[in-house]
Amino acid sequence: MRRLSPRLLPLLAAAFLGSAHAAGPNISSLNPAKWHAPTATRSREARDANDQLRTALRSGDRAAVDAAVRALRSALGRDVSVPEAKTDYLPPSADALSLDDVEKLWLADCAARVGREPWDAARAALQAGHAPERLRDSVRMIEAYFDTARLLEDAAAAEKLRARALDGLRYLQSVQTKSGAFGYPYDAARTDRLGQMAAERVAEGQRLGRTMTEGVWMIEDLDHGDLQFDNGVCGLALLSGYALTHDATLLDSARRAGEWAMQRPLVTNWNYNAFSARLLARLYLVTRESRYLDAARRKFELGVLPGQTETGRWLDPHNARTQYHSILATALADYVEALAAAHAPEEPAARRALELALDNLAAQTRAFGPSNVHEMLPVEALARGLAVCGDRVEWRAALIMSLRSLTPAICQRFAREVGHLPEPIPLGLRTLLAR
Repeated sequence: MRRLSPRLLPLLAAAFLGSAHAAGPNISSLNPAKWHAPTATRSREARDANDQLRTALRSGDRAAVDAAVRALRSALGRDVSVPEAKTDYLPPSADALSLDDVEKLWLADCAARVGREPWDAARAALQAGHAPERLRDSVRMIEAYFDTARLLEDAAAAEKLRARALDGLRYLQSVQTKSGAFGYPYDAARTDRLGQMAAERVAEGQRLGRTMTEGVWMIEDLDHGDLQFDNGVCGLALLSGYALTHDATLLDSARRAGEWAMQRPLVTNWNYNAFSARLLARLYLVTRESRYLDAARRKFELGVLPGQTETGRWLDPHNARTQYHSILATALADYVEALAAAHAPEEPAARRALELALDNLAAQTRAFGPSNVHEMLPVEALARGLAVCGDRVEWRAALIMSLRSLTPAICQRFAREVGHLPEPIPLGLRTLLAR
């Protein structure tokens, strides 16, 4: 195991200094002392503006999209960029773990998962004739194994994790639908929230005469955009596997997911658009085929960037939440990387949007403490931003604070409630080691 502390003492100092001197873009709407439950989103004016945005996105006209965003912003009023739910921050604690301890805990947690990963449980469910859990659960562990393998100095242990991750990718390939999409689990007999959501959507589509399912998978979301989440992350995981193995079947599966993503309409939830856009950007980086960048450009320039405000936050209360803000920033990092590789004229503006998003996220973290700790999506966003944009002291400080939020009490809570630590941990550690 690598020792982190000697290389990170200057960064730890920056993190502690940053926590005491928060600065940056306007984050007043994220202040827990000033947060209010948004109300204007339920107004008729806001609903009309959202309908206007939906029509504009279908038209592909950027001027119409911008006009609809202005109308929505006016309708939201004081609720612009106010999260729909109060953010749950973890202020700095005297019990915060060192980065060495975070690494040790993660490696132990990771080792305990080998042989009981989500894809093994999913295979068992399929063999029993039941719908498995969502594919994103497998994807998170696949990506975490790849990142952990890069942390390890023990070659045999690293290869074991890569082999397990590749087994997870084989599971993903085995359930990819004929359309190329990675679907959403559907079981008419399932009564939990996941099952009810799928059942309601399938029933709605069937009333409209649409083909909604393929086996145990829902393959149509009726243009709500839900399916773009799992399809996007599955495609990205396949590309990670292809980068490691150069197995053409993995790239072919990712291409098929990308082709499906290309055909999906833009929706009013910016982060759903971002999942497809990010997959297409990475397909361009892998293949250098301009059609993927063209498709990514359309989705980002119409379906992601117009919703960002001058503070770096997205304007609607849903995407103002830290987890969705982080998803959008992570996707933007891939877009910037793709544009830079193509020497595209949109690159400076996209880079500035990414910087605004991460400046805001870092300022929020340093002012109030880490949030979304159970998923650590800010860790992924900050790590990707540092990889694409280069060193930023404030971003590194926020990344360190996020990783060190794992107090013994928090780790015990994770063990009790979800059974494991958040999967972006090794990416965060690897990013800091690279510096």
